This record gives sequence, structure tokens and C-alpha cells, in this order.
Amino acid sequence: MSDTQFLDDKDIVFSTDKIYIRRDKNEGKGVFAREPIKANELIERFALVPLQYRTLYQGDVSLMRHAIVKDDCDCNECKKHGYSIYLPQGYAATYRYADDQRINSQYKFTYEKYYGLVLA
Repeated sequence: MSDTQFLDDKDIVFSTDKIYIRRDKNEGKGVFAREPIKANELIERFALVPLQYRTLYQGDVSLMRHAIVKDDCDCNECKKHGYSIYLPQGYAATYRYADDQRINSQYKFTYEKYYGLVLA
């Protein structure tokens, strides 16, 4: 997927029928594929909700389990107050619980337009 396709929001659709969430008897809640998904294929496009408080002022541990932190900024605002925090919508919050060694998807973000992608 090229950056042009990624940033073009003319035909953005946020729903997906490729995945679903279910409870597994052994491992709890998880995201599962309804059909085979090819490498680098778009699984889900999701909205990001920016939070008002930055990382240095956020004390809610359960909120931070679901949050996406934009930790690649070196500006003075981030140095003083911490990084910006976003809450993912849709299934995107559930991917965050997966064991790091078993994750087989990747995130791409467009923070300026408040959405992200999950790619296989």
C-alpha cells in the first residue's frame, strides 16, 4: 500500500468483515480471521480518538492498556508533558492484548487525520 493510498481519505471505510472477536477457553478474548488473509493486506481501518492528557499526566492503567502512544516525537511539548495518547476504535483495541511473540499484524497511523490501519 503506497503512502498516497494510505493518506487518501476520499473513500475511507471503517468496517471489516475479515475478522471477529471471540473468547477462547484457554486464552481469553482474541481477534480471529474469518478467511485467509494475505501478507500486507488491509485487515481493518480504525478511528483514533486523541486524549486531552499526555502520558505524564495519565494515571489510568486500564486506559493505557488500550491506548496508542505516539512516542516518536522529540518536540519540547512532548519532552515537557509526555507523548500524545490516542484511543483506537473498533477491533484495534483488542489486538493490543496479543502476546508480542504471536502478533502477526502491523499498525500504520495517520495521526493528523485520526485514523490507523491494521495490515496482515
